[in-house]
Amino acid sequence: MQRWVGAKILVALGMLTSLVFGLVTVLQKDRTPPRWSLEGRTEQGFAIHMDVDERGKLRTFDTRVAGMCANGATRSVGWRPSGNGAPARFTGRGPRFEAEEVKQTSFPDGSYSHLTLKLAGRVSRTEASGTVRYVARYRLTDGSTTRCESRAVPWSAPRG
Repeated sequence: MQRWVGAKILVALGMLTSLVFGLVTVLQKDRTPPRWSLEGRTEQGFAIHMDVDERGKLRTFDTRVAGMCANGATRSVGWRPSGNGAPARFTGRGPRFEAEEVKQTSFPDGSYSHLTLKLAGRVSRTEASGTVRYVARYRLTDGSTTRCESRAVPWSAPRG
């Protein structure tokens, strides 16, 4: 009788050990993949920083782009998705990606801005490259409006 009980305990311990090791393996597979960073410059000389996950998908970035306005002014815009709570839309297929964000801001002095920013490119394990651009409409404090626009500005960023 004692041998039978001892055998049952050994079988139960073996099953428990298998369950624990199986659970640890599943938890290790479900961990968030590590990320790497890419650092580079746009053709306009602005820095660009990108975070990419282990699967090669763009997760976030930070850059700046300058454009000409209809009133003759030059305006540059910094962009870090969701920096002000406006969500960026990321899409991708294979190594190609695109991010687009629309920001509308009303200021206390009565001025207003409506910006559309777009970053597109291709990412690999060693580098990323593409273009960034923006289009904006501004209503100034005097009530006048102007449109500003950049061309598609090339950028490149090797893995850091």
